Amino acid sequence: MEKLILDLWSNILFVGSGIFLTLKLLTGGIVFGLIIGSMLAILRYKGIGTYIITKFISILRGTP
Repeated sequence: MEKLILDLWSNILFVGSGIFLTLKLLTGGIVFGLIIGSMLAILRYKGIGTYIITKFISILRGTP
């Protein structure tokens, strides 16, 4: 019975470390997306590379 509890605790810690890694990757993706998206929005608003940015956005919108 004691081995079962130790194995269960070990598995809970393993899953917890995976959740922590997932949250780190999620946060990094959000920050990276906000930076790139803001840069593209500013460039498109200023009229710099509008054609390329519009094509890039249409490709991303069409990607499932």
